[in-house]
Amino acid sequence: MFEKILIAEDFNSYNFAIMKFLEELKIPSINQVYYCDDALLQIRKSYAEQKPYQLLITDLFFKIDRPVNIESGEELIIKIKQEFPEVKILVFSVENKLYKINSLFDNYNIDGFVEKGRGDIKILKEAMYEIFNGKKWTNLNEKYIIKWEVNDIEIVKLVSKGYSVKIISQTFKKLNYMPNSESYINKRLMVMREDMGAKNTTELVLLFINEGLL
Repeated sequence: MFEKILIAEDFNSYNFAIMKFLEELKIPSINQVYYCDDALLQIRKSYAEQKPYQLLITDLFFKIDRPVNIESGEELIIKIKQEFPEVKILVFSVENKLYKINSLFDNYNIDGFVEKGRGDIKILKEAMYEIFNGKKWTNLNEKYIIKWEVNDIEIVKLVSKGYSVKIISQTFKKLNYMPNSESYINKRLMVMREDMGAKNTTELVLLFINEGLL
């Protein structure tokens, strides 16, 4: 199991709960911070002392009540992955937008995501073991995890404006977007409808709007 863990969380109740269960796991070194700036400083310091943190457990949302350079957990993740890519990152957050969560894995290469809620500490423990063993982990049902492609949102955005598949294909060709065939666009719409549980394209557009994607 991990021997040195840093917690970046600005709510005392969650800090206490996480600290308690990590102590029960007999983790030798556990530290906590309330601000993203402090998290980055702590990790830099640990490397300077040649005693690096192995795992960062971080929220995505932080209350800003003092001047800071890093305002969100997402910004913190970017910084950590740029400077210390070997540090494992487990996101522990109320975030529930599927696209956002997928992007954390796809764009920032996080190692795990646990949604805050009932039984979350138990799930957090399971996630830690999986991450320690080199696996990616999320407690979201896999059937809701969409394997996004680069122009998926643009396709749905154009559909929401009333564009036909033929016109979307023509538009993509003018913009040099690839792939751009009608068959490809139809396939992506079908995959997205299935993955998001939409009965038709109109419902797919509404789901995208509700998820804050459009």
